[in-house]
Amino acid sequence: MAQLQHWCKGEGINPSHAILVKGVPENTEIDFIEETLQTIKALGRVKVRGSVFDPQCHSLTVLCECREEVNTKAIPLSLESPPHPLEKSRLV
Repeated sequence: MAQLQHWCKGEGINPSHAILVKGVPENTEIDFIEETLQTIKALGRVKVRGSVFDPQCHSLTVLCECREEVNTKAIPLSLESPPHPLEKSRLV
């Protein structure tokens, strides 16, 4: 959670309206990430605010801002609907 807190502070985002998505393949389009996350109704509208490459996982960690306050009990911890690019991603 510290990564989320620090990144939000740097971007001027309220951390209670933000999530990190880890394990996103490098070539994934921003529109696809936003559209996929918006299928989780509890998040409301979602906008990608930044990404960073994670060399250990060879993937991106993406910071997303949500219109609704994030309730971790109302959202899945992972996205599992193969074969799309976010199938191995985790929400943090």
